[in-house]
Parts: sequence; C-alpha cells; structure tokens
Amino acid sequence: MSILTHTNNNYVAHDVDNVALSPQPASNPGVMDATGWTSFTYKDFNANYVKHLVDNSVGISSAYQPHDVNNTPIVRQPYQRHDINNNPIT
Repeated sequence: MSILTHTNNNYVAHDVDNVALSPQPASNPGVMDATGWTSFTYKDFNANYVKHLVDNSVGISSAYQPHDVNNTPIVRQPYQRHDINNNPIT
C-alpha cells in the first residue's frame, strides 16, 4: 500500500524554451480526500477558468448536478466507508 505524498505544490509552468512563465498560472489551494483519510493540499489551476458558450459569450459555471432518466435531480449522499463484510464504518 502506498500513501500519496507528492502533490503539485512546487509546480512551475515553463514555455517551450523551458523558461519559467511570468506570471504563473492562477491557482487556488485545494485539499485531497475530504473523507478524512488524508489531507494533502494541492494547487487547483482552474482559478482563472472562464466558461464560454458557442457564441463566445461568457457562460455561468455551476456545480455538476446528476439527473436520472426522468431528468429529476439526484441527491448525492455523503461517502460512507465500509469494512470487508460491507458493514458501515462510523
């Protein structure tokens, strides 16, 4: 079993000539595995992402919402860990 110890916190973007970009891409801090097993931080490089529609107008980004076959929103349940016998671990 291996534990994740490497993140992209030290990432530096370079151009095709291997020269560090200035300014660097915008990023926000993120946390991996919010279930509590680990809490490694990383850089989320979607900080300056802007959604554009087909006509190149700016669109509004929203969180993903799954829907069933009848287009009814599905309520997501929080992750529940289970043991080897499929019993919930509290």
